[in-house]
Amino acid sequence: MTILRMPSYGVGGGEEYIIAERITNFKMIDYNGRWGTRITLDTGKEINVDLPAYKVEEMLNKIDV
Repeated sequence: MTILRMPSYGVGGGEEYIIAERITNFKMIDYNGRWGTRITLDTGKEINVDLPAYKVEEMLNKIDV
């Protein structure tokens, strides 16, 4: 099990801790010019993070999920 730590998207900030093996897909999001990534887990839950999609991809490739 690999846990990824990513900055939360939106007001309030904070961090999201996500189990990498639970990620099924992710895509770039844009709300009023603020870019981020929506991550979908195998449970159907969606988590928005304050990273571009290519950074999420880099994190996943480093751990070879």
